[in-house]
Amino acid sequence: MDETPVVTKQLRGSDAYYHVTWSPVVRAVRQDIIRVVPAVSGLFELFVLDTGKTLNPVRTSGAWYGGLRSTIRELCDPQTCRDKRIRSYLARHRLYYRFSTCASHEDMQDVLACIAAIRPRSVREATPSARYEGLFLRESAQGGMIRID
Repeated sequence: MDETPVVTKQLRGSDAYYHVTWSPVVRAVRQDIIRVVPAVSGLFELFVLDTGKTLNPVRTSGAWYGGLRSTIRELCDPQTCRDKRIRSYLARHRLYYRFSTCASHEDMQDVLACIAAIRPRSVREATPSARYEGLFLRESAQGGMIRID
């Protein structure tokens, strides 16, 4: 990966405009996660691939204390995953993931609140930081359109 995907923020008055640049969506393979995903805080999404080759988000969350690498690795490994819902997906489906780094816990909360409005089924907790009157979100992905072979 050329550049690390990152969450950026611009302030205009009392509003915050976030731009999340996601990594490409890739299959969750332990060795690849260890090699590619940075051990820093950030956001991630887990997907399952249905029979029509459509990616369906099953979890969107932030990784703060453990960092992205260990959090994604733990969730994608049936031996270590403590989340019963994700473990049931692991038994029947291939998992895919993408991530974006974010150094601010409050910014992660704001972005998750915005994503919850768009994809509520995949976000567990979404309480905005209450620092801004308006929150706006734009998302893009490295590599453009998602293609799963």
